[in-house]
Amino acid sequence: MADNGNASDGSLKLADTIWIPGDSVNVDSWSAVKGSVVASDAAVGKVPGNLTRLTIKNGTASSEDRIIVASGVTGTLPANSTEMTDDTFLQQVSETEAYRSLSQDGKSAGLDATLTLSKPLRALRVPAGAVFGISGSDGCIVPESGKTKGKPMSVSIVGSELGVSLITSDSADISAISTIRIGSGLDALRCG
Repeated sequence: MADNGNASDGSLKLADTIWIPGDSVNVDSWSAVKGSVVASDAAVGKVPGNLTRLTIKNGTASSEDRIIVASGVTGTLPANSTEMTDDTFLQQVSETEAYRSLSQDGKSAGLDATLTLSKPLRALRVPAGAVFGISGSDGCIVPESGKTKGKPMSVSIVGSELGVSLITSDSADISAISTIRIGSGLDALRCG
């Protein structure tokens, strides 16, 4: 730098930097003319920003990886996360016609996507009141059928809606359960 007449003290000033976009970029507007002098703080053009993250709106993190499909592009949403930050996935989404055709307001409003488990999960659908001793996503039920009949059984709640809970268990075969206890018969029982 010194050999070329630059008497810099080694600090990097904003005026001394230039952003070089990727191989190709769509320019929204451009005001500079070839050969014109441009002040260091003057804007010469406007380019759209890059897609840097997709966040699952009102999403809940899962302890398992999940499959996300957005604008026809498939990726893996990492366990314990509701944000997709994989550069390759985001670049592929941003290159789709569906994404490029969205206005800025449309992009801010969000994209439609599907989210599924990476591997199937066997779950039992029970009335929400059948699950007791709930702590976080863990609780217990009392089967009235199968090998664990009448005994509290540890379960994990994997979903709930409209008065029902979807549960799974690592300790027992939930497919053998056809009847469970609900109501005041659960009051005196302890979970755990």
